[in-house]
Amino acid sequence: MQLIDNVSQLFKMTSVQIAGVTGLLALAEQFLPQLAGVLPPVAYAVLSAVVIIARAVKQPSLK
Repeated sequence: MQLIDNVSQLFKMTSVQIAGVTGLLALAEQFLPQLAGVLPPVAYAVLSAVVIIARAVKQPSLK
């Protein structure tokens, strides 16, 4: 497995940040049942699509 060239800047990538937030929301729903109704299930599909789009967009802040 080969890593990307700028792996040291991984957490600056928008796609990684969005994926992290999505994961935290999913985790929070598991431990805090009162959050279960806050986001509809389709929201996770939309956030996943946003991750893919963010990964495809050039991020000039990364060098």
